[in-house]
This record gives sequence, structure tokens and C-alpha cells, in this order.
Amino acid sequence: MAKLVVLITAQADSALDVATLWREAGAPGVTFIEGYGVRSLHQAAKSLEVPSGMLSMLDIMRHATTNSVVTLSLVNDAALASRMLELVEAELGDMHAPHKGIAFVLDVSEVVGL
Repeated sequence: MAKLVVLITAQADSALDVATLWREAGAPGVTFIEGYGVRSLHQAAKSLEVPSGMLSMLDIMRHATTNSVVTLSLVNDAALASRMLELVEAELGDMHAPHKGIAFVLDVSEVVGL
């Protein structure tokens, strides 16, 4: 079964380092998605000084600062997925510590194109 390995962290430079480690370990590809926390979106909306009903989510996101990076990789090997989580902790340290982020693996039952 395919596995989706996910890392969400505010440490963008470390996310890039993790992605490099994942590729070196055998991940076929790695994708980054900019993330916005709810708090930063609320702050951005307040700073625009426009009634909230007049703003779209896209308007708010254009003025918000990206505060996290979502790093994704789909692999076809459970052992590789486990190794990728180990590499996250090797790069970022103890993921149970505050402000490190979160990393996890999800089972993917159907895939087209892997």
C-alpha cells in the first residue's frame, strides 16, 4: 500500500533539508505547499482595515505571511516511509518539543500515477 509522508513545520530551511534527505533515501519526489495558520490569517484580515465580510480568503492570504511549510511525499514502501520519519527527527530534533511541527504517515488505498 502506498504511504503519504507529511511534514508540517514553520522551519522552512529545515523542510528543504528534510526534502533533500528524503530524496537521497529514495523518495521519488517531494512537494512543498505554503501553509497559513488561522491566527496569521485573522491578523492579516485585521490589518487590512476592510470589513471582514468584504474580503475573500484569497485576499487575506495575499496579505498574510506564510508561517508553515507542508512537505509531502508519496512512496510505495512502508520501510521507506518509516525511514523518512526518522530523517525528520534527525534534522529537526525531537518532534515532541514545542514549535517543531508535526510529521506523520497516512495509508493511501488508491493511487494513479505513482
